[in-house]
Amino acid sequence: MQSDKLGDFKYKGMLDAFRDQYATGGWRTFFKGYVICMMRSFPVNAVAIVVYRNMQKVTKALSNWLYLKNSRLKSFDKYT
Repeated sequence: MQSDKLGDFKYKGMLDAFRDQYATGGWRTFFKGYVICMMRSFPVNAVAIVVYRNMQKVTKALSNWLYLKNSRLKSFDKYT
């Protein structure tokens, strides 16, 4: 529909396109490539979760270090 020439449309609308696709290939037409997409998304999302959890640990350690550093400086200020 988007690549047709202006005024020379293959389909009248979305419902017409769905009907034609269903008549051509049945329900399988709507799910072509689904398995490959799921196989690709599993490792990608697994890596994203691992990176997210590790960054949580790093930032928590960094914030704890900064808190301790600042608290030591404040306690040192008492004596000066």
